[in-house]
Amino acid sequence: MERRRIPSGLALLRCDYPAHAVAIFVVMWVLLSIGVGLGFSWKNPMLTLAFAGLTALIVLGGGGFALVRTSRIRRLYVRGARVEGHVRRLGENAENVAHADVAYTFGSTDYETRHVTGKPKYAVGDTVHVLVDPERPARATVQLLD
Repeated sequence: MERRRIPSGLALLRCDYPAHAVAIFVVMWVLLSIGVGLGFSWKNPMLTLAFAGLTALIVLGGGGFALVRTSRIRRLYVRGARVEGHVRRLGENAENVAHADVAYTFGSTDYETRHVTGKPKYAVGDTVHVLVDPERPARATVQLLD
C-alpha cells in the first residue's frame, strides 16, 4: 500500500477553494465587527445585541462549514482509495468561480465529482488523482496536495 502524506487542516483550508472563501469571509466579518464595535458607541442595546448575534451565527456557521469540509477531505486522505480521474468538463458559476467535472471509476462503477477550483486550473482531458471513500464511492474529491 502506498504511503500518502496527510496534510494538516490548515493546508487543506488554504487549497480548498470553498472552505478558504468562507474562512476569509468569517475573518473579514469579525474584523468589521471589531471595527464597528470600537468606532461607534451603540445607543440602542437591541441593535448591539442583534449585531453580536449575527456575528456569532456567521462565525459558528462559517467556521463550522470550513471545519467540517476540511475534516471530511482530510478523512479521505487518511482512509480514501486513490484512483485516476479525468477532467470531463470545465465551467464557471454566475460569479465566475471555475470548476472541473472529473470522471473516475471505482470498482466497476463510473462516477463523477465536481471540483471547485476558483480559477481555471485544469484542461479537459487532464488526468488527476481522486480520493474516494470506499464505503460511499460517490463521495470523492480531487487530491489537492501530493
